[in-house]
Amino acid sequence: MLPSTLSLEMAKRGGGSIVIVSSIGAYSPFPSLGPYNVSKTALLGLTKNLAIELAEWNVRVNCLAPGLIKTSFSRMLWEDQ
Repeated sequence: MLPSTLSLEMAKRGGGSIVIVSSIGAYSPFPSLGPYNVSKTALLGLTKNLAIELAEWNVRVNCLAPGLIKTSFSRMLWEDQ
């Protein structure tokens, strides 16, 4: 897994920062997108876990959760029916 590989290198260098990108769907699930919502919620858990485990090596872990972005994937959420 990439964060674990990077965190080892960061620990050797005395610290660093990992940014994980989730979605607002982790906090307010979108209808009909169950697997997507669950995967984004899992990223929040991963962020919290990594932050606790890597703090002693001065590696900061944060998670961004942007709102709805108009793409073809999210069309059903923003397009008028």
